[in-house]
Order: sequence, then C-alpha cells, then structure tokens
Amino acid sequence: MRELERRMSEPEKLEQMCPEFERVKALFGQLK
Repeated sequence: MRELERRMSEPEKLEQMCPEFERVKALFGQLK
C-alpha cells in the first residue's frame, strides 16, 4: 500500500481524501 501511495501524485491523494477536489480541479481547468 505504501509503495502505491509513493507512486501516486499529490492530486491523486487529494482526490481520495477529498472528493470535492475533483470539482475544484475542474473549475481551475476552466479558468486556465
């Protein structure tokens, strides 16, 4: 499990901890 966590990028970790992050990422994607 820890090896997988290391391979995961920070955004992927945030998505698992906070599903709302996906919506925030989508909003930032629209702003750019």
